[in-house]
Amino acid sequence: MSAHINSFTGSLCLYFEADFCGANLSICLVFAVIHESALCLLRLLLLVELFARSSAHPGQNFSLCSVFGPMIHQVDKLINSSKRLHGLTEDDLKHFEGMDHKLESLPHIRHTAVHFSSLKVNESLSLLYGYTESFKLHVGWLKTVRENFSLPFQSDEGAINHLSHLSNLINTSLHQVKDVPLLPSSSPFPDVPTAFDATRLSVEISEQLKVFCRWSKRVLLLFRRRSGCGRH
Repeated sequence: MSAHINSFTGSLCLYFEADFCGANLSICLVFAVIHESALCLLRLLLLVELFARSSAHPGQNFSLCSVFGPMIHQVDKLINSSKRLHGLTEDDLKHFEGMDHKLESLPHIRHTAVHFSSLKVNESLSLLYGYTESFKLHVGWLKTVRENFSLPFQSDEGAINHLSHLSNLINTSLHQVKDVPLLPSSSPFPDVPTAFDATRLSVEISEQLKVFCRWSKRVLLLFRRRSGCGRH
């Protein structure tokens, strides 16, 4: 028996010689030889395929897709709470039309077409968190004011609950994109001498909270669409 490696094909051939009916036969058994370089190439191809799959479906998008839906759901709940925040009928609200806004500490929300076209995920989530925390502080303060005048405050508690849930969801998404939450600036609240002033402030906060909800939902729907997320 003898062995020979073909330098062109890289195959191993074992030769066996035997007598068969008076004839001398030579039998070659061929075995494929897999070189170490071929194994390295195979590993490299597998790594390239894995990288291509991860690039086609970024992990960040998948993680954010899981929170966009719950955040939008909380905003929808908050919209309903904001409409009941003042506890007034449509006829009662007419008495407060045209009154000057007294709460300069409320967020000033930009919602022009140019602004929406330039939004980025990280910056917008951080801004959304700051707005949410600011409204939570204002509604919490309003609840205390209304308690002092023995005014109903159950609607305030509902709004605070939804704002807290929304804040937690935004904070979770900020951790996923490795960004720092934007904390609201601390401004002193005005004195509220009468129950009428407390009601007027509840109307102002309610109107601004509705503006915030419309802005938030539009931003979240925009980013959910950009991220290629489903509706669920």
